[in-house]
Amino acid sequence: MTVRGRDDIKSAYRDESLVGDYIKSRFDDPFGTEVHRQQVDHVNAAIRRVRPASLLEIACGPARLTTTLARVERSVALEQSPAMIAQARARLREAGRDHWTLVAADAFDLPFPDRSFDMVVTAKFLRHFSREDRRRLLSGIRRVLRPGGALVFDVARASAYTWLLAKWGVAGSWVDDYWFERNELVAEMREDGFRVEALGRVHGLVRVQHYVYSYLHPRLPRLATALSRQMTALAPFDAYEWVAVCRSE
Repeated sequence: MTVRGRDDIKSAYRDESLVGDYIKSRFDDPFGTEVHRQQVDHVNAAIRRVRPASLLEIACGPARLTTTLARVERSVALEQSPAMIAQARARLREAGRDHWTLVAADAFDLPFPDRSFDMVVTAKFLRHFSREDRRRLLSGIRRVLRPGGALVFDVARASAYTWLLAKWGVAGSWVDDYWFERNELVAEMREDGFRVEALGRVHGLVRVQHYVYSYLHPRLPRLATALSRQMTALAPFDAYEWVAVCRSE
């Protein structure tokens, strides 16, 4: 049964068994490890380009991204799950990232004044909600961003996900997951007051990537990883996911 809707998703991410296995179950295999690395690289590139004085990460979970992001003078991470916050606090402490402030709150009701941040980052979050809920979330994000501020988030590419999950024999995610093509994403963001400035590729040439990680990586992991990264660098459109950098208008 698929977890669907704001309340059910909120409850699911408070489950301590899910929290304890969250990073390992999603990012511990070679394909997922490279997804994580590329996401981090794209977000840090956006931080270097925007040079924000203040950054908000929404739904930081167990601090998967948080421990790796470039230092920003004022860094705030928001999460609604007590179990996730406890793990995030421990991971941040272990990583020596004491500049972060953790806030327990609901992303649908951001507890910050208008125009509080130069940049908002979120991953594995917006994609789980219906259009109506995404509209509400994006409205709140736009409110707390300063004019021209940047929103950075991950986007699942519909055709790539459809093909790859079929190859894996997986019907879909255990939680609602909404996928986009480029023109659909640009149109939706425009409707909600954002301009898509850049789309960073994650796992370019995804159909070839499937065979690289399925057959080459178990035998020659270093060669497979190098080949995977080169394919991503050379493939301008055919990506598994994007990391979108959008500006509020």
